[in-house]
Amino acid sequence: MPEGVQAIPSPAAAPPRPAASAIAVSPTVHADVADRFLRSRRAAFDPGAVGTSKRAFDLACVLRSAPLAFPLMGLIVLLIRLDSPGPALFFQRRYGRGGKKFTLIKFRTMRTDAREALADHLEANAQHAFEWAEHRKLKDDPRVTRVGRILRRTRLDELPQLINVFRGEMSL
Repeated sequence: MPEGVQAIPSPAAAPPRPAASAIAVSPTVHADVADRFLRSRRAAFDPGAVGTSKRAFDLACVLRSAPLAFPLMGLIVLLIRLDSPGPALFFQRRYGRGGKKFTLIKFRTMRTDAREALADHLEANAQHAFEWAEHRKLKDDPRVTRVGRILRRTRLDELPQLINVFRGEMSL
């Protein structure tokens, strides 16, 4: 063989590799290691202090953003009321931490008769009925108001959730 050239053995000449099961560690060993690690980390932190600091952070963010957020929310309420009849806010019951129920607040982005409008629209448009059946969503949903489209695109429909954060029902 010429100098500087290295021979590469063929795969047939290579020693057999151990089976994956021979080198894998059992799940119980992983669970024991993970459990010991988590217990050591829990001892270093007081869960009450972590919860208190997270709540303080949430309140500080809400209060800091209030001078900008609340006038903007007032403007959005006015735009929603001018665009379509009905309330400006949408309330929905949700489950929070520990299964506790709370009322989520959002800006209303759909018509007030959204259920009836959807049924009529799907009855008249077979393609949209198929899309709804498959995805439970419509690309160009006729129930969404003009202002609602903008609010959804910019995620401003979720701005009233700052009230939920202030109440302690949600966290940032």
